[in-house]
Amino acid sequence: MEPIRPADEPLGLALGALSSPTRLAILRSLRTPRTLREIEIGAEEDGRPITRQAVRRHLDTLVEAGLVTTREAGRDYGDTTEFILNHARVYGIAEDVRQMARLRPAVDPGGHTVVAGNASPTRPRGPVLILVKGADDGAAFPLDPSAGEREWIVGRRRGVGVCLDFDATVSSENARITWRDGAHWIEDVQGSRNGTLLNLRLLVAGEPARLEHGDLVGVGRSALLYWR
Repeated sequence: MEPIRPADEPLGLALGALSSPTRLAILRSLRTPRTLREIEIGAEEDGRPITRQAVRRHLDTLVEAGLVTTREAGRDYGDTTEFILNHARVYGIAEDVRQMARLRPAVDPGGHTVVAGNASPTRPRGPVLILVKGADDGAAFPLDPSAGEREWIVGRRRGVGVCLDFDATVSSENARITWRDGAHWIEDVQGSRNGTLLNLRLLVAGEPARLEHGDLVGVGRSALLYWR
């Protein structure tokens, strides 16, 4: 008998919350923080705005599943509550579903080969870090010292040079990349929660390692390719 795993319950709760087209529309609207009265969603049947009470019920479900967070805010009409998309939680669910996609049946499932898109890949112009595992696969983060930069932080905090704000397992400042002696060097930032990997090897905080073309950098659940 297959046991229920501890992670199954929150994943099931989240997938249940995502099963409603109305709640998906609400999530898309919350990329910008909004109060209850600022959220307008059309009904699936006729496109007319659903009632504020219905929106509140959907919000409660999303908050319970951890897909939406709240914070106090002020408006012209007084103090109120803002609702915000929890990007990191959505990414975590995508990673959990990715793990489920690795389950393979004991028999050959067969089926027809699906035709892939014919877009040709764009050759990256280095030096860059290319996100190869994360929410925005293929995103490139420039590490060009000729632009005047000599240091780049890899972390979850908005505004850092390599921002991975979707990944809750990445520290606000996880790794530091510096340019010196004609090369990029990477080191783990002291105090990072889950460390920094270079080619699957855990770096020791405070001990820089030289980056070579094709190196793989791992932080949290994300992976980046160094391309020069």
